[in-house]
Amino acid sequence: MLPVQSTTTWIGASMVRVYVPGGAHPEPGSGRVGAVSDVDPLTPVLVGVSQLSRRPQGADDLNDPASLMVEAARLAGSDSGSSSALDRVKSIRVVESLGWRPPNAAAVLTRALGLEPVDLVLTATGGNGPLSLLHDTCAAISRGQLDAALLVGAEAFYSRRVARTHGVEAPESPSDADEPPRVIGDQRVGSHPAELGVGLTVPAQVYPLFSTARSRSLGDSTAALHPREAEVWSRFAEVASRNPYAWSRQAYSAEEIAEASPDNRMVAHPYTKRCCANIQVDQGAAAIVMSAGAAEAAGVPRERWVFPWAGAEANDHWFVSERMDLHSSPAIAECWKMLRQSTNVDPDDISLIDLYSCFPAAVAVAADEMGLDLADAARPLTLTGGLAFAGGPGNNYSMHSLATLVGRLRVDGGLGLVTGVGWYLTKHALSLLSATPPPEGFRHGSPQPRVDARPKRSVVAGADDLSLETFTVFYDRDGAPTKAAIAGVSDQGARGWLTSDDPRVLNALVSDQEISLSDCALP
Repeated sequence: MLPVQSTTTWIGASMVRVYVPGGAHPEPGSGRVGAVSDVDPLTPVLVGVSQLSRRPQGADDLNDPASLMVEAARLAGSDSGSSSALDRVKSIRVVESLGWRPPNAAAVLTRALGLEPVDLVLTATGGNGPLSLLHDTCAAISRGQLDAALLVGAEAFYSRRVARTHGVEAPESPSDADEPPRVIGDQRVGSHPAELGVGLTVPAQVYPLFSTARSRSLGDSTAALHPREAEVWSRFAEVASRNPYAWSRQAYSAEEIAEASPDNRMVAHPYTKRCCANIQVDQGAAAIVMSAGAAEAAGVPRERWVFPWAGAEANDHWFVSERMDLHSSPAIAECWKMLRQSTNVDPDDISLIDLYSCFPAAVAVAADEMGLDLADAARPLTLTGGLAFAGGPGNNYSMHSLATLVGRLRVDGGLGLVTGVGWYLTKHALSLLSATPPPEGFRHGSPQPRVDARPKRSVVAGADDLSLETFTVFYDRDGAPTKAAIAGVSDQGARGWLTSDDPRVLNALVSDQEISLSDCALP
């Protein structure tokens, strides 16, 4: 037997003593907490997770977001293996629900769960919200300001749809008039007036611009979804087909995803319906995060512990119009660099990855910036199947990613990465977790100053010297093209927006024909 020695590192002012056979730190991916006999009491640990998909069977079986959140919270408590873990929660932290917006959702849940927390939190709009909550929670635990928190979110848009079909009222979640909670995140609107002027009002209209810009940057055709992005989406559908919590468990080929059909209509070129996040779901997920000391006191078995190692967050230039190009993300690149430097982790050490996957461009751009191979079928860049297939419950998808990752790490060990995105490749969060304690404590930071220092484009209201940069064409529900939104760059380097509903222009754009931007109109 190897001699047992100790090594000491520091988390802020807290000392961590980790005992390892032979005196060496465990290698990333080397296994669980079995080699550890002592963990600093201020180390944050995920102790309980849950996720649920509740498909109603009829008008008398409908869900509402609050009920889904309460159920997810109780399931997370059970998952911890401790009868008191949920009761010890001192902070309820809610991911903003798009379908339920009471004055204080956390206060409503407090009463429903019979808890008495001292800190009530809500996230700003954005799919980065669950990871922002995780990072803020872990930082507070590391500072000794908090010892147990519940992170939770849910949506029930499918129940609303069923209610409309049957001509009944959807169940209402409680909406008591409480004082507003503390809000984490940036609440600015995500769109520039010039973008709104050409009809770019929702993500399904904006993200296609990124895919087309990426294809143009690679010198490839823009007449359809990029083949590599279609293949990635096919692998995501395959993962979802094996995920018991996925909303859609149908595996699709790349052709079945990229090609329009009666049950896969075009939404905005080059995206079909199967390319788009599916918000028509009834899903909830939750996580309980505790200090190691609180987890020990609650009797949470060590095999339930999963350790957040590090988090990084940053925003790209806020408006799409201001970014130097529309096929990259400096914020993702800088966050990835910070995450690696703060943990000394090699990307090859990360065996489990879930990239935020609202649309194909989100995955492709992130993979480009992080040096991940889109073609690597052995590491498909999703753990759930993504928002198009596993389900896109508003801002809360990444909570499902976390729940899935925690389950995998408990069984397989190693290191896992989850990312989140808000607005239009605008807000970014990256989280690294492991089955073993972090060698130097939880790390959290932002490279925002480095991103902000990068140049911006000005936005012109009108210009006659624009060169085509990227475009999308919108379609109606019958599959007919209706309008194009076109981005161009002027000789002076400014970005301008144009639009057209001329069938000749729309056909030329989607068939890779040359067009004259003089045939298009200013917004």
